[in-house]
Amino acid sequence: MHTRQVPVAHDEELDAGPRTKTAIVRRNGVVNSNQEKADALAKHLELPSYRLTTRQALCTLRTKGFWDGEYERPGLDDLYGVRVHSWVAVLPGKRDITETFFIEPPSGVKFDQSNANYLGIESMWNHTNFWINLQVCSQGCKLANALVVLSSTAEDGEIEVRISSLKFDLSDLKCWEHLLPGEPWTSRKTDPSFQVDDNSPELTLQEKHLDMPTSWVSRLNIPLSVYEKRYPHGHKTVNYKKARLELFAPYLQSDGLISRITSFRDYAWEDPEWVYKYYNHREDLLYFSLQNLKKESIVEEFLPGREDSLKEHSYYLAQSHVEHERSMKFYHKARMDGMESIHMEPCHMTQHFKDREDFCYHRHVIFAPRDKTIAEGPKRTVLSLSEKYHRNPTKPADKDVAERVFAVAENRMTLKFHYDKGNVSANILEFTKPPISELGDRLTFNPAMMYIYQVDPLSPAMKNLQLFYILEELLKAEEQSLFLVRSMEDEVHEMLIVRGRESTVPKMKYSIFDTLRNEKAKKAMKQKEQQLQEQSKREVETDVDYLGPYLARLGDPESLSHDEALQMRESCLSDFKQLLVDRANHIQTMFEKESNLLQSKHRWYEDEQDALSRSEEEKYFEFRNRTTFLLHSLEIRLNRHRDLAPQRYLALEACLNADKRLHSGRLS
Repeated sequence: MHTRQVPVAHDEELDAGPRTKTAIVRRNGVVNSNQEKADALAKHLELPSYRLTTRQALCTLRTKGFWDGEYERPGLDDLYGVRVHSWVAVLPGKRDITETFFIEPPSGVKFDQSNANYLGIESMWNHTNFWINLQVCSQGCKLANALVVLSSTAEDGEIEVRISSLKFDLSDLKCWEHLLPGEPWTSRKTDPSFQVDDNSPELTLQEKHLDMPTSWVSRLNIPLSVYEKRYPHGHKTVNYKKARLELFAPYLQSDGLISRITSFRDYAWEDPEWVYKYYNHREDLLYFSLQNLKKESIVEEFLPGREDSLKEHSYYLAQSHVEHERSMKFYHKARMDGMESIHMEPCHMTQHFKDREDFCYHRHVIFAPRDKTIAEGPKRTVLSLSEKYHRNPTKPADKDVAERVFAVAENRMTLKFHYDKGNVSANILEFTKPPISELGDRLTFNPAMMYIYQVDPLSPAMKNLQLFYILEELLKAEEQSLFLVRSMEDEVHEMLIVRGRESTVPKMKYSIFDTLRNEKAKKAMKQKEQQLQEQSKREVETDVDYLGPYLARLGDPESLSHDEALQMRESCLSDFKQLLVDRANHIQTMFEKESNLLQSKHRWYEDEQDALSRSEEEKYFEFRNRTTFLLHSLEIRLNRHRDLAPQRYLALEACLNADKRLHSGRLS
C-alpha cells in the first residue's frame, strides 16, 4: 500500500492544542460557559486564540525567546507541508497486524502512524484501486481533528481536549473515495450458497470496469555510461550550514573521488577547516582521508589487501621524511611480525604487536637528537631500546621475561620478569656489557659487572654458567633487535616512497566485468571472439580424398580395372606407412640432436664454471631449461606417434576398403 503526503500550506489553520490523545488544563475558579473554557485554554497558551496558523505559531515561539542566540536553528521553511512524498502503509488485518504503521522505502525503517514527520495523506493506492482521502489531516496522520469540550467526568475547573484519529477503513465512503468502480472479490461478502460460474461471459463483462489505454511513453533506453553518471554532468554540490557536500560519479575523478565533505568555520563557506574525502575503485585501496587544513594534517584509511598491510596513515603535509612525526596502523594478521601500529617521532619510535608467538607486544626505541644543521643524513643513533612481553603461561613467573631493556649508550642490559602471584615486586637482572675488546671469539664473564634482585631471598641463587648463557643470549638479542629497528626504518622509508608515488599518480582498479573501462577485458573478449570465429571456420570439415593424387597421375580416368584399383590401394597404404616411419625418424633425429647439444653445453659449463660471469650463467641456465623442456616435448610426441601409428594405418585401410571406386571400377 502506497501513500502520498498531503500538501499543507503555511496559512492553513492548525489546532494549537497539545499533541496528545487527551490533555487536561486546570484554571482557577469555576468554569461557567464554553466561551470561558476556550478563553482559559488560550490564556494558558498565551495566545490570542486556540486556533492559529503555522507561521503565526513559529513567529510566536521566536518572539518569546525560545530561539534567541541559536543561529544554528533553521529558520522558517517556505515549503513546509508542500513537498510530496510517497511511502508504504501497512494496514491491519492479516498476519496479526493490529495497528497501521508506515515503512520508508529508501531505508526500510518502520515508523508509527503518529510520527510527526508525516503531515498527512492525500491518496493511497495498491494493485486493485486508488483511494482519495476525504479526512482532515491538519494534525498529521494520527491526529486529525481537535475539539475543546467540557468533560462530564472531569472535576470543576478542568478542560479536556479530545483528539480523533485518522481512519484507515477504505470501505468507508465518508473517509475514502475510490477511483475505480467495484471492489476485489477477496473483500466481498457473499452468500456461500450462491453459485456463480466464474467463466461466464456475463460475469466477465460485469467485472470489466476499465480498459487501460496503451502507454504513450516509449521504452526507456538509458546507456550504461549515462546511467553511471548518477548526477547531471556526473557532479552534484549541496550546501549546508558550515558544510558543503560534493558528490561525484564513479570514475569521473582521476583519483577515484566519489564524495567530498568540507566543513567551514563561517556561514559564507569561505573559511574551510576539515575536508572528508571518500574514494572508490583505487588500486592502492585508499577509501577515506581526513584533512585538517589549519594544522595541515592528513589521516588516510585503506581497505585490506595491500602488500604492506597498511590500514591507517596519519601524518603532516610538510613532514615527508621517515624521521618526522607520523602514525601507521596495520592489519596485523597479514604481517609476518604481527605489528599492529607504529608511531614515529624525531627521537622516538614505538611499535605495538599482537598475537605473536614470542608474546612481544611493545617495542620502544629512543634515538639521539640530530644536529639542527643536519636535516637528513646517516641513520639515527639508538640510545636505548625496550621490549615488553605478555605472560607466557608455560613458564613460571620468575623465569618469564616481562620487559627487556637495552641501554645501548650506557652499555647496560636489563631483564625484568613478571610478577608472581602474591608478590609486589619482580625479579630483575642487570648486566653491564663487556668492552668491545673482550667481545671476540670467546666471551668472558665477570660477576662483578652484573646486578641481581630476587624477590624470594630463600630461593637458590643462579649459577655463573646460567648467567653467562643469559648474557650471551642478551647480546644476540640486542643485535637482532637493532637489526629489526633498522629494517623497520627502511620499510617505513620504502612505504613513504610508494605512498608518494600512489598519491601523485593514482591508478584506478577496474572490474573484469566492466566492459566500458577495462581495456584488457575488452581486448581479451575480442581475441576470444576471433578465436571462436576461426575455430568455427576450421570445423567446417570436407571429406579428404586419399585417392585424389593417385587418380591425378592416371589422368582422372572414368573407370579403373581390377589391377589398377589393387595397385592404387597398395600404393596408398605403402606411402602412408612410409610417411609414418619418416615422421618417427624425424622426431627421433631432433631428440638426439638436442640431447647432444645439451650434453656438450653442460660439459662446457663444468669446465668454465669458475670463470663465468653472472650474465653468462643466467644464459646457460636459460638454455638448459629451454632445451630440457624441448626434449620432454619431443619424447611425448614420439611416444604418442608410436601409439597412434597402427591405429591410423588401420583407419586408412578401412577407409580404402569402404571406397566404392576401388570395387565398382567406375569413377563418378
